[in-house]
Amino acid sequence: MNKKRHTALVRTDPTAFGPHYWGTWTVCERKAWLIELERTHQEPGELSGVIYFDVGTILHALLALHYGTALEARQAIDTTRVKYVTAAGPLDVERYSEAIYEAERLFRAYRVYWGWNDLGKIVAVEKELEMTLPRGQTITFSSQTITGGLDLISKMSARDLKKNGLQGEPGLYLHDHKTRSKKDPYEYEMACHDLQFSTYAKLVETAEKKWGPVRGFIVNLIYKGTTPSFGRILISKDALEAEWKVSEGLYQVAFQAKRESLRVLEAGGLPTARTRACFKKSIVGWDICPFYKSRQCDRQQKGS
Repeated sequence: MNKKRHTALVRTDPTAFGPHYWGTWTVCERKAWLIELERTHQEPGELSGVIYFDVGTILHALLALHYGTALEARQAIDTTRVKYVTAAGPLDVERYSEAIYEAERLFRAYRVYWGWNDLGKIVAVEKELEMTLPRGQTITFSSQTITGGLDLISKMSARDLKKNGLQGEPGLYLHDHKTRSKKDPYEYEMACHDLQFSTYAKLVETAEKKWGPVRGFIVNLIYKGTTPSFGRILISKDALEAEWKVSEGLYQVAFQAKRESLRVLEAGGLPTARTRACFKKSIVGWDICPFYKSRQCDRQQKGS
């Protein structure tokens, strides 16, 4: 008898107004505007074409399939028979074969390492939420919407937390999967100050009060390599609340930057280019702005 063929939904479009979107407006208005232009011309159903990011996208789809499947049926998921689809139709598996192969390898190792029932009772998978921030105190701007696509939301018992080697109160936990090329000793500190995590905690407590208070955020780390390794870190509720006070101010700056940039565009100009954002060090090495490399950004604009 043939095994059931499971379908994995590959999300090719980022959430419309998420933390990464708004964060870019605080880094470089020109880059943020060029990204918006790219979005309008992106073919539906296409991945980025960058192997590092495409592996993460496909792995997210497999993990969503795993946690979105009833516990007793998870073991039946066979990566050799997974059908990949996007909102626009079937994914071009030949075009993205390298990324698919690597993502499936990591996924198989992940399931062996963590087992079938590792994160408690699943509440939601790939959940889209949104909220609107009120008018700022010191910066005048219209209310703006923030959106977010959460990888996973679950309710964890004391036993679930202990099994994962995490110290926290039983209750509602948010989860995000991150692929890394190597371990970083500052991973926990970076997570505590990540705009995404503090925002998502606020999103859930604002838009889905019925689930109860968020007890913490668990970052699910997947390290690539010949032999994949895994880890989980927990950001406490107190740390999330403290960071949100900073994050809310950053959003106000981002809203203002976008509004001013659109005003410049309407007058026939271009948003300011911030040259300090052309090159930056990240956890995966030196990150060079793609618009710098492709010469789409004129960095010599007066006043930049």
